Amino acid sequence: MVKVSGGDQGTISTLGAEPDLGTAFALATTLFGVNHFQFAGNVGYSVETAAPAAAFRTSFRRELPGGAAPQLGVTMRQLEVPVRVNAGKALLTGQGSGFPPLRAVSATLYDRNSPTDGLTLEYGGALDSVAFFDRLNYFSPFARLSYDGGTRGVIQLSFVSGTPPAELLNVGMDNTADLEQDLALLALFPRISVRGGRAHVQRAASYEVGYRVRSGSRTFSAAAFRETVNHAALTLAAPGGLVSGSDLLPDLFTRGWVLNAGTVRRTGYTASLTQHAGENLELTLAFASSGSLTAARTTLERGDAAELRSILRPGRRHSVTARVSGTAPVTGTRFVASYQWASLDSVVPPHVYMTQPLREGVGLNVLVRQPIPALGALPGRLEASAELRNLLAHGYVPLNFSGRKAFLVHTPRSVRGGLSFIF
Repeated sequence: MVKVSGGDQGTISTLGAEPDLGTAFALATTLFGVNHFQFAGNVGYSVETAAPAAAFRTSFRRELPGGAAPQLGVTMRQLEVPVRVNAGKALLTGQGSGFPPLRAVSATLYDRNSPTDGLTLEYGGALDSVAFFDRLNYFSPFARLSYDGGTRGVIQLSFVSGTPPAELLNVGMDNTADLEQDLALLALFPRISVRGGRAHVQRAASYEVGYRVRSGSRTFSAAAFRETVNHAALTLAAPGGLVSGSDLLPDLFTRGWVLNAGTVRRTGYTASLTQHAGENLELTLAFASSGSLTAARTTLERGDAAELRSILRPGRRHSVTARVSGTAPVTGTRFVASYQWASLDSVVPPHVYMTQPLREGVGLNVLVRQPIPALGALPGRLEASAELRNLLAHGYVPLNFSGRKAFLVHTPRSVRGGLSFIF
């Protein structure tokens, strides 16, 4: 698969920041029937900062008797640092602007085993090394246990530290595309912030339990989690010169800033009901509640990082999501549209569930994929896509400083489109 895309900035979550780099590709092949090899890449420019970036991933999986499928993956990412960040470096260390770009290397081991009928264990870990200001090395284990009781439903338990592998995420519109799995986390750069003159990587550790059961044409899902986010990185959209201080790092992928909010501990739960209207249409209604951070006041006196951290207070984020997804019977258009009513004073991105297919997206969100008829003797197929996130710009928390406004943003508004060639 080769994909060319363009548009606004990518997504931001507790997993990291995903820029829209422009060109992505993925290649998969099978060797001797049981060995699966995949190679994927994402190259281009971060749209907001015009900084070149690239990421490449190679994975190898071998299917063994009994359901085991060990997989080894290596991912390398590199981002040329914009001039604004060079200025931040000089501010932090008193040095000039010459320093290496952001580099991240990750080696992931993933395995799946079925010890008994209906029971599946997925587990592994990742060794990550990030070079930016400092060299940061850490280990991220993960595991998910699933029990399929047939008509009684599916129960899942998961533990994730750091960034989970793509195999634990329900990605894409149909959740079945293997190539989309490698692309899901390929360009996911770590969220980096600065505090006390040192660089830190945002890391989340979460425990989660989920349940899903289908009865006739309806599916009920519920999940609860407990999560600790260390060095939580908040996005601050502010005009140049409005904020100050060495603990505010210019964002690598937007024209905003990154604030280190320290450690955030939160619990939450979600419940959803999906009505299947035939094979091509699904209607979902979901409620979620989780801990978050809110701004105790919106007027700043100094506008530095210490004052910004002082106004943050623990709070709760409640949301109701209505979602419709399906496939048009004649044109084959696949679509997902959702609208979420939520507490708009939250400044932390929602939790990313490992046991639920529904992703929280504040405001109005639309995703469309349109197959295009083949052109002459050209092999494969073409597909156009459009992705619109938070179109109404909900969740922008305003801050007033010296008569000017800044915003704490956890879900930036973005409009992106792309063309995929699948062969």
